Amino acid sequence: MASAEDLLKEALTYKPDDAYSKKAEDLLLKAIEKDQKLPFVRTNIGFCKYLKGDVLGAINEFREEIKLVSSPEKENVFVKTEALSALSQAVRSEILEKPDFEESINIAKEAIKVDVNSGKAWYTLGMAHLTRFFHERKRQEDMQDALSAFRFAETKPSFPRVDLYINRGTILKFLMSYAAAKEDYEKAIKEDPSYKQAKDYLAEMQSQFDLVAQIVERKSKMAKKAGKTSVKKKEGEKSQEKKEEESIYSAIGQLKGGKNDSCILVGHVVQNVSNRDSTPQVFVCEDSEETRFVVALYDIGGDDIIPTGAELAIQRPLYGAFSLDNKKAYPMIIVEDFTTLTVNGALIPQDARTFAVMSEKK
Repeated sequence: MASAEDLLKEALTYKPDDAYSKKAEDLLLKAIEKDQKLPFVRTNIGFCKYLKGDVLGAINEFREEIKLVSSPEKENVFVKTEALSALSQAVRSEILEKPDFEESINIAKEAIKVDVNSGKAWYTLGMAHLTRFFHERKRQEDMQDALSAFRFAETKPSFPRVDLYINRGTILKFLMSYAAAKEDYEKAIKEDPSYKQAKDYLAEMQSQFDLVAQIVERKSKMAKKAGKTSVKKKEGEKSQEKKEEESIYSAIGQLKGGKNDSCILVGHVVQNVSNRDSTPQVFVCEDSEETRFVVALYDIGGDDIIPTGAELAIQRPLYGAFSLDNKKAYPMIIVEDFTTLTVNGALIPQDARTFAVMSEKK
């Protein structure tokens, strides 16, 4: 008759942490009947429950496993780290009525304390920050914290390679760092040539970049405005008995890299080159000197909010480059705060704001 250890070993051949397997679940339940204290059984039962949609049941299994392997005489670093990482993901599940992102982050940090060399734990911390950002959008730092955790994970002996590359690529794509995102998607495909999602993302970025290139390089047909730049004094509020500095209305060619605090960039929308439901919304615009540039705008809808031909005035424009391969690049302005933008002289209404939500691959 098979021992509990043998049943666990056989169950693991079905990879119960990756896809639900009734056979694996049956073997694990038989193993727990034989030995309720055998490490790693409850974690894998938790995986089975999680993949069936029983998230609360999975959370209970992960917590029981953590208790089991936490006593000094029975501490198992690998199993405890795996259980904590799984618990971190479960408590932020969208299936729950109230996903707890803060607890998810804290549990992932606990997993790292147990084993600082666990690539899985570092990856889990990155995903905890990433999902909190996309669901709550309260801390811009979550994006950078996620990227930092992924970088640490990548230095460890073992980490979820395909998932890390896909999710980091998604962050970089969201941040309009297409060249870096492309590298990660290509790494994911190299690890798993059958991964269709990575191929779809690459095709989507290539299509958008090609469209931008076509529009930007097309000879401008919009009428050139009289006067290339002008200077307008603003009354502003007094701060320490000083008035605000003059705001300069600039063309794209007059901006420097990074944030241009004293400038307002004005341009007209030539075309929206993004899907309606995507974030950010990406536009090709043209300034008074007939120079075309890209504008990436977060948290708003599409054509009905910013139609073709609309005049955009962007305060404190953040200037960068839009590139897919670091060879050909186009001027780009990123607008993270929609209150710094006016459309045809009016602020965008609050109810036009949208939120992007990222789904997590198991």
